[in-house]
Amino acid sequence: MAIRKAFSLESSVLCDTCPILQDSLCLPLPAKQRDSLRRMARGRIVPQGQLIFEEGTEVTSFASILTGVVKLFRASPGGAEQIVTFMYPPELLGYTFDKVHIYSAMAATEVELCVYPQAGFRSLLDKSRGLSRRILEATAQELELAREWTVMLGCKSSYQRVAGLFAIFAQRARPDGGGTARQFLLPVSRSDLADYLGLTIETVSRNITILRQKSLIELRSAREVVVPDIQSLLAEADMLS
Repeated sequence: MAIRKAFSLESSVLCDTCPILQDSLCLPLPAKQRDSLRRMARGRIVPQGQLIFEEGTEVTSFASILTGVVKLFRASPGGAEQIVTFMYPPELLGYTFDKVHIYSAMAATEVELCVYPQAGFRSLLDKSRGLSRRILEATAQELELAREWTVMLGCKSSYQRVAGLFAIFAQRARPDGGGTARQFLLPVSRSDLADYLGLTIETVSRNITILRQKSLIELRSAREVVVPDIQSLLAEADMLS
């Protein structure tokens, strides 16, 4: 896979207007360290469908996801994409102790990133307990989500898998008019959803139809989804604790 130009826009960071300010890595830092992180950071916008980094390439930076959805995937021996996961704000993209990326990352929707050079970020991390704690908390949360999803894929019906994935997308989306409604854009095609869930595209489409018939989701377009009541969808997927 050829590496395409990753970013269409790069600029200095405007922290006061950061869309993830309350959940950002920098919020708990002392003023001096927060300023150091701000000065090294660069804001970048990645158009939908463009590669951010490629599996096997050198790790040179990390990035906080500010808006949009990132798709992580690996290439199979035959060249097909195998989706690993989707990443959302305020997750830290590309953070690893490896020298090269073990996955490829692509903008599933238009994505806004706050990018930190690896060397400067690691240097600050060595000095900051607050930053280290935020990284640890984020990593623990990602592991918990991965465990829950592994259980879902292994134990639930095809219908519950589709409902569960839509519920996950909805949980991480913005409220639609307040209350329990959520609205989101499907970050990938139905074919990609089928591959990710280990199902056929026909099975995915059939179960989406059932969700619509039960009024658990509404489709405003091919990819624009509204969930009228997130709690009802979670219950349908057997995801309520």
